[in-house]
Amino acid sequence: MVVDTYAMLSMGFGELTKNAEEVMLRIRRRELEGLVPSTVAFEFTVHWLRGRIPSLTSINEVRTSYNLTLRS
Repeated sequence: MVVDTYAMLSMGFGELTKNAEEVMLRIRRRELEGLVPSTVAFEFTVHWLRGRIPSLTSINEVRTSYNLTLRS
């Protein structure tokens, strides 16, 4: 399952749909294989740098956000 930028942003704002949230949980539980392309990780980071993800306060939290999408 490829995770796109908008799914990452929705996750950051707690706005995932019920189905999308279930898919993300299944990826975290390793029931599905997930992939965050490097371009998505880059774009997510740019959104954070521009202040569009205020819930994340450091670059380490940004990295953890997309790493946790794929790891339990």
